[in-house]
Amino acid sequence: MENNPISDIKQTLQENLDQHNPSVTYDQIWNKANSNWGYIRKSFVSVGILLFLAITIFINSPIKNALKEDLGITKEYTSSDSGIGLLIVNGAQYRFEGIIHNKEFILKDQVGEVKEVIKKNTIPKANFSSNMLKVGDKIYLTNVDSKVMIVKQEDGTILKFLKTEK
Repeated sequence: MENNPISDIKQTLQENLDQHNPSVTYDQIWNKANSNWGYIRKSFVSVGILLFLAITIFINSPIKNALKEDLGITKEYTSSDSGIGLLIVNGAQYRFEGIIHNKEFILKDQVGEVKEVIKKNTIPKANFSSNMLKVGDKIYLTNVDSKVMIVKQEDGTILKFLKTEK
């Protein structure tokens, strides 16, 4: 008998298998465990895990966010936010649509500026009031659509608001 710990373990396992399950031999189990199917299954599982990780990384990647910014559809709020950014201009309610990163809109006449800021998660009622903007943010008409208001903040950020149907 060899003086190798692996040989000792192999012999002990073989004796225990012969005692407890005489219809299956140690060699059958060993061959099954080391068959090509085991390698193929391991390969498929590995490839599956790699694909899952690659997709997850892409979904949360800066590349995807950059593509969204190039299209001008980046949103600053998430679905977990319980409130929606609102603005009241001349009695009409406008909903926050996102930050504008491109030259999609040309600012026309300034309609006014935000006069009152109310708490988040509440609906503004007064003219030139908002639940997300700051007092002094400038409100403009656009060259494209009368249902769109553009707000230019003091830091230069340009926000798009779309008229809602009450």
